[in-house]
Amino acid sequence: MIRSVWRGSLILTLGHVGLLLLASAVGMRLGGDVIALSRNTPNAAPHLVLRDAPRGLDVRLTRDEDYHSLPIWSPDGAWLTWLRGSSVAYWMLLRWDDLTVQPLAGVLSSGTLLAWSPDSQQVVFERTTASGERRLMLVDVPAGTPRLLPNSPGLDQSAPSWSPDGRWIVYQMQGEDRISRIVRYNLSNQQSVLIPRDGAYYPMWSPDGERIAYLVNEGLNIALAVYELADGSQRLYAVDARLDFNPPQWSPDGRYVAFGSGTSQIWILDVETDVMSGLTPPTQFQYAPRWSPDGQALLVMELSPARLMAIGRINAHTGQQQRLSPLNLNANEMMPIWKP
Repeated sequence: MIRSVWRGSLILTLGHVGLLLLASAVGMRLGGDVIALSRNTPNAAPHLVLRDAPRGLDVRLTRDEDYHSLPIWSPDGAWLTWLRGSSVAYWMLLRWDDLTVQPLAGVLSSGTLLAWSPDSQQVVFERTTASGERRLMLVDVPAGTPRLLPNSPGLDQSAPSWSPDGRWIVYQMQGEDRISRIVRYNLSNQQSVLIPRDGAYYPMWSPDGERIAYLVNEGLNIALAVYELADGSQRLYAVDARLDFNPPQWSPDGRYVAFGSGTSQIWILDVETDVMSGLTPPTQFQYAPRWSPDGQALLVMELSPARLMAIGRINAHTGQQQRLSPLNLNANEMMPIWKP
């Protein structure tokens, strides 16, 4: 199978062996300098790309006619998962040390959210059962036996996030009333604890284990919420009818939450001081921020001058911005995420 590599304006064509050698030589020692992203050109399905941003070097990992999107790294950077397919999709798994690729236990996925365990040994993701329920599936990596998390009949599970100690999974639950709620599930004793807030969704556990951030419906508006595990208190921020429909993102040290507002502006909340500040001007179409491993920068998706989706880097302290998509690239670039 043929693969392509972009370097500046130069396109190189490599066979599979050449791709492995190039990716090994360029990417494996770079750590946080490697970005995984999804790219699609007009009239073509999205494919997966690894980018060495400082060197301006891309390695295209997929080139078939199928959809390849939503790359997600394991916490230790040893694995890369992504979603393959559109109407019928399943998660793929790439081992970083030798670049071998395999389906993740061959299980079909119904959702777009997957979470890694803190030790990078397991993943949990959404799957629709034969009865039509959306359930969370737990799989050992690389080829463990898939198993469903316990659930009550008629309830859908989605949007999982792991606690940093690996003992809990927090997720979004929805019943016949179609009201979403947040549940914490203990993997040891299989007990569930409900967070008392109707209309809550997209939970994300903080890296220090002390808080859970999520979005919540407040009438016709949407707010960012932070739940304190120590005392069960909840704080609401940034009520906006058009809040970015992506999970809030914790900084690696657990102090800040980054999210997008309805004005396509990137905001950062300091959970220790309750100070919320706009990191970017409200005139820019930017959303879905993702933190760098050192917590100093954010990757975002933004609208390019050519009205295509591009990716950019923003200094988390100064707001200084850098375009990471090639200026002459006639393609959409989306869903960037740094390698740990």
